Amino acid sequence: MNPLFLAGIPDIAFWGSLGVAALVAIVVPQSLAIIETHENGAVFVLGRYRRILDPGVHLVVPFVSTVERIDMRMQTLEFEEIEARTQDSCEISLDASVYFVVSDPEAAVTEIPDTDDSVAAIAETCVRSVLGEHTGETVATDPVSIQEAVLDELDDAIVDWGFDAEHVEIENVDVEQLVVDRVPVTESDDD
Repeated sequence: MNPLFLAGIPDIAFWGSLGVAALVAIVVPQSLAIIETHENGAVFVLGRYRRILDPGVHLVVPFVSTVERIDMRMQTLEFEEIEARTQDSCEISLDASVYFVVSDPEAAVTEIPDTDDSVAAIAETCVRSVLGEHTGETVATDPVSIQEAVLDELDDAIVDWGFDAEHVEIENVDVEQLVVDRVPVTESDDD
């Protein structure tokens, strides 16, 4: 055998093993999905939903799979100065907090594009809707019944999106009675 040929073998082995190490260093991180305890993960292969991953280490198809993480903890949205009108034409201004959790991770990633904006919009609509069904006195004196009504309506609205409304807190209720110009009613004598 030619000694010059044998001298090139270590170079080939070195470069070959370096190439394999580089390939492993690129492929392995793309193949592993590490889902933390408070999360679930939605796997999309070439943009199509495939499955939900529970917390732990999972193998996914590299380069064509993406994992969208879903926070399973309680989430909070706060609203300042929601303005609405009650059934008896009182102007109401109030602050509200909405607490919700993910109940169906698949629906949460496939049904709506932006969780916070979508839930915020529907929550504010539910608050206004419920206030419109009650009188100003009810809103001012019984905020617990208003909270429960908003919670029920909100939960019905977001359940198809994969969320459950857990609690609604209404604070700083300011009721202003609208003054309506009325013609004074006089009694007439029919005698």
